Amino acid sequence: QALGADDSESILPCEMLNLLHSTGYVADQEVVNEVLQEIGIEAEEQIGLGSLWKFLVIFRQREGLTRAETMRVRKAFKKYASGDEGDDELIREVQTDDIPKLLRLVGYTLALEDQKQLVAQVDIDRSASLNILELKKLVRFVRERR
Repeated sequence: QALGADDSESILPCEMLNLLHSTGYVADQEVVNEVLQEIGIEAEEQIGLGSLWKFLVIFRQREGLTRAETMRVRKAFKKYASGDEGDDELIREVQTDDIPKLLRLVGYTLALEDQKQLVAQVDIDRSASLNILELKKLVRFVRERR
């Protein structure tokens, strides 16, 4: 199956954003460039399937956020999450009542009605609390609305 615009089995970094958009991901060039740099891909270097896989793993782990945004989310999460500091992030959760404060810490504000709608989209188990993965997804949704 072809990846690149020229029907090749690899793509150029400049084609990555279009590839992501064509597969349903929302991304911006800053995030794409940052992840490409992390996996060691230069501006004119071909990206094969192995490197594309590495890119997607990092991109998805961060929910399309930059490294700095991810760190801000994690810091805010740690401030409001229940459980012991040493507990795994995947076990700890923040209450949805804390989301407005948490979003402000990360640098975003959101109308209450919009917040409720987005929390309902990411709180799959309807627990009224979000784990770190759900929170990153929420921040990505808020970011996409800007």
